[in-house]
Amino acid sequence: MTLNNDEKRIAVKLNDKLTARLDSLAKRSGIIRTNLMVSFVKTWLKVLEESQLSHMFYIANLLRVHKAQMNMEDGIYEHEFSGSRIPEKPIPMKISESSVLEVSGYANKSHLSRHQMLKTMIIVCIEELEKITPEGSYQYGSVEPALLKVLSSIMNKGYNAFKAYIK
Repeated sequence: MTLNNDEKRIAVKLNDKLTARLDSLAKRSGIIRTNLMVSFVKTWLKVLEESQLSHMFYIANLLRVHKAQMNMEDGIYEHEFSGSRIPEKPIPMKISESSVLEVSGYANKSHLSRHQMLKTMIIVCIEELEKITPEGSYQYGSVEPALLKVLSSIMNKGYNAFKAYIK
């Protein structure tokens, strides 16, 4: 894994089950998992750039998890503040320095660590991409618009929940 001058190597810790799901999505798309992870981050950065309240990122995603739990959906990751901790392994990826700075900025606004922000970005994309591409091969570029729409909807729901709360 050679780095360009503008790239930084960082790792995101995922458990074996999430790693297997990521590997399956990567294999079906014909790209390596680290490139898929970087694509997820870049997709999220597009969404956050357009979001009305990007600092609602984590809250919007927690609301997404709770809604899925109420609907008894399978395959939704329980966030780290839950009681049990499943062992995780770091998965390295190369990402541009400018993207790292953007993620760090959004993480600070959301009161998260950079790692927690990246991990949430990747996990949510795994879960939502599995819904968009239930089986068979796919091209990430062709499904990215649908993923962008889903991620934007998550952020909009967080924004709407916040507006309802402050009334």
